[in-house]
Amino acid sequence: MLKITQIFIFALSILTNIFAQDTLTSKFATKNKPCVTIYSNYHTNFSDISKMEIQRAVFGYEYNFSENYLTKIQFDVCETNGTYSALLKIAEMQYKTQKTVINIGLISTTQFKIQEAFWAYRYIFKSFQDEYKMNASSDLGASICYKINNNFSVDAIIQNGEGYKHIEDVVTNRVGAGATVNPFGNLTLRIYSDISSKPNANRINFASFAGYKFKEKLKIAAEYNLQVGSNFEQQKEYSGISAYSTYFINEKFNIFARFDLVNSNTIISDCQPWNINNDGSRFIAGIEHEPIKGIRVSLNYRNYLPQTANNKLQNLYYINFEYKIN
Repeated sequence: MLKITQIFIFALSILTNIFAQDTLTSKFATKNKPCVTIYSNYHTNFSDISKMEIQRAVFGYEYNFSENYLTKIQFDVCETNGTYSALLKIAEMQYKTQKTVINIGLISTTQFKIQEAFWAYRYIFKSFQDEYKMNASSDLGASICYKINNNFSVDAIIQNGEGYKHIEDVVTNRVGAGATVNPFGNLTLRIYSDISSKPNANRINFASFAGYKFKEKLKIAAEYNLQVGSNFEQQKEYSGISAYSTYFINEKFNIFARFDLVNSNTIISDCQPWNINNDGSRFIAGIEHEPIKGIRVSLNYRNYLPQTANNKLQNLYYINFEYKIN
């Protein structure tokens, strides 16, 4: 027994020395950084609504072990019914090479990351699939993205299924896959589909996206999204389109606009759409100013036309702020 222990200690010491030498001779210096993002706004309808609020504060930390490995942790502090609560949103390990990215843990989901980045105004309004609850922005699971060449990549994800706010739900399973193509110039095309399963019930999502950038001056994009089996009830469908555009006046100013249309189907036994209280159209337009890197300010107008009996147009005027340390 003593001899085996001595051999083990000797082997461990050799491995330790080798690792130490590799660390000393490696050209990579470990990197770490805090990540802080705060969203706040003031909005009014010049009538019965006038409110200032801090919508969200995100606190995180990243550490690069090497050129290929990093870990990230992130907490999301958001306001609900007048109180703030903190939730663990990201706790992942990432492996990355020139062609492959693998994430494991409480990870960012892949369904609408490209759409959200193209929209680029998360501090003003969520991207379509996030806003209308077609998927959560993060969840327990694992994802992989493989870059076949400079114009084509594929990705796949396995996730818990109900998002980081409901990670205790072990009954749901969600598996998805997508493909992103840049056929020429600054055109980006993406398709994605996933299936969520519970005992005796399934939910299927489909997402498509097209976006184009014109010489760093103008970008336009549109997406179509469909959910079949909403609430894990096979007769229910939920779909919609979102179109948005940005014109860059200069490095510090840009103007933007977006239009959303959301619809649910009518079940045979009913006389109106099953999700009519959330159906309707929305328009957003505004101007953004970035006085210095890390600070963004936007003055914008929003209206919402619900698909309900009164069909009354709702108008709001916002000043939004984003403060970011990254």
